[in-house]
Amino acid sequence: MQRPPVAFHDIPEDRALICVVDTYMYETASFCFSAAEMALHNDSSDFRRRTWLVMDRATAEELSKYRTAPAERRKGPGAERHE
Repeated sequence: MQRPPVAFHDIPEDRALICVVDTYMYETASFCFSAAEMALHNDSSDFRRRTWLVMDRATAEELSKYRTAPAERRKGPGAERHE
């Protein structure tokens, strides 16, 4: 897809959003594990081409070595973390 979902909570709980950025020298993939992370990668001032992918969350967590807690997955940009 050319653009990320309008809202992070539109992504099913068992799926993960991946942003692949073309840096011209190489491509880099990032696991957008929260709404804040998605907003960070969806920077309109950054000219680099992006491809947005949705994949199985368990696979994304395994490959990235980053495990998300259910509450963390749904936080919006600027949301405070309460533990």
